[in-house]
Amino acid sequence: MMIRFPFGLRTKVIGLSLFLLCLPWLGYQYVWEMEKYLRYGQERTLEGTTQALATALHERPKLFDGQASFLKQVEKSRDLYAYPLAGAILLDGKLNEWQEYQHRFLQYGEAHQIMRANPNTPLTLSFTHMVGQYDGYLYAFFKSLTQASFSVGKMP
Repeated sequence: MMIRFPFGLRTKVIGLSLFLLCLPWLGYQYVWEMEKYLRYGQERTLEGTTQALATALHERPKLFDGQASFLKQVEKSRDLYAYPLAGAILLDGKLNEWQEYQHRFLQYGEAHQIMRANPNTPLTLSFTHMVGQYDGYLYAFFKSLTQASFSVGKMP
C-alpha cells in the first residue's frame, strides 16, 4: 500500500519558494532586533559610565569652585579661558557672531610653541582662537592663519 500525499509537486514548489522568499525578511528582522539589543546595551554602559563620573566629580566640589586655587596660576596665552557670551553662537562654521569679541581673540604661533621635533624646521601652524560660554554651553572657534578653515564647537 502506497501513502499518497495530498499536495502535488506544484504546491510543494510554491510553498518552498514562498519560504525562500521570506528568508531575507527574516534576516532583516533578526539584524534589526540585534541592533536594538546592542544599542540598548551600549546605552546602559554609557549611563553607568556617566553615573560613575558624576559620582567621582561630586566628591570633588573644589574642581568647580570659581575661587579655586589654580586660578592664580593661569597664564594669559597659555591657558584657555571661557569668556561670557551675550548670546548663543550659530553653529554654521562662519565667524559672524564672533566679530563683536574680536578684541579677545588670541593668536598662537611660534612664540607659544612648547617643543619641536626638529628645531631646524620652521613652524607651519599658527591660528587664532577664542572660547566662550553661554547658558551652560561652551563654544569655541579656531581660525588657521595659514589657511581659511573654520570650525566651531558646542559642548554642554
